[in-house]
Amino acid sequence: MNAYLESPQKGLETELEGKKLHEWGAIFLKLAKQGLINRKKINSKGNDETVYLKHVQNVVANKKNRAQLLLEQYNKKKILAIQGSRLKRINIKTDTSFFLGLEAQRRNYDIYYYEPKDLSFKDGKAIARCSILKLQDNLKNPIKILNKSVLNLIKAKVLLIRNEPPFNQQYINTTFILENIAKKLKIINNPKALREVPEKLFSLRLIKFMPPTLISEDLDEIKKFFNKNKKVVIKPIESYGGNDVKLLNKFHKEKILKYIKKYSHLMFQKFIPQISKGDKRIFIINGKVKGSISR
Repeated sequence: MNAYLESPQKGLETELEGKKLHEWGAIFLKLAKQGLINRKKINSKGNDETVYLKHVQNVVANKKNRAQLLLEQYNKKKILAIQGSRLKRINIKTDTSFFLGLEAQRRNYDIYYYEPKDLSFKDGKAIARCSILKLQDNLKNPIKILNKSVLNLIKAKVLLIRNEPPFNQQYINTTFILENIAKKLKIINNPKALREVPEKLFSLRLIKFMPPTLISEDLDEIKKFFNKNKKVVIKPIESYGGNDVKLLNKFHKEKILKYIKKYSHLMFQKFIPQISKGDKRIFIINGKVKGSISR
């Protein structure tokens, strides 16, 4: 009765009648093997029926059943690599990278963090000079650097690409480097997709659902757009999080030229007054709407 109660915790180390279960397994395995040899049943490949005992042999040899091996694999330390922007710029109140890392840490992942400048391709390997982090849900000391290490990125279980725009040559270079290991490692999001689907430009495929929109650095075209739409929102194509988004009530050549000099092509959209009520973010997973939030 004790063995019955103890086996879920102790597995094959459970004792029964003075022997551990894996020891009893070895005894019964030997008997079964000899019995199958005596039957002399040979298949087309010349093997007798002992081939069917291979799995049992592995269990007895390892002294661990399948459930124990799966638990060991689950409890073993795993690595989450994060390619992000400078650690000092992370706002733990709003940055989802921090919360993703914190939850992964709770699930027994080690957090390896690096910036795009720390990524290299050497001898056929994508490597990164990482900070090994301890994340804490603590406003005073949320991020602690435990150590530094150069990581062969395919050793990670998952890699998150979380660095902020701009969508510049450095950003593009990292996607090409990481694309070389995309089939060996789970990378979120796929580096090729990130490179080929810049957020604001990709939205042009949904133009019928958008307010009147112009992407240009041609002052004549921009002026015509203002004359037609009056109030216009200007957005840098490479920026994010509302940075440098401006509302102009009329065409202002000097301000626009200053923006063009800084960003080249800009996105211009007709101002929609209803934005005062907030905009909605809709979450779609595998083609199904799973939720939404108002911002």
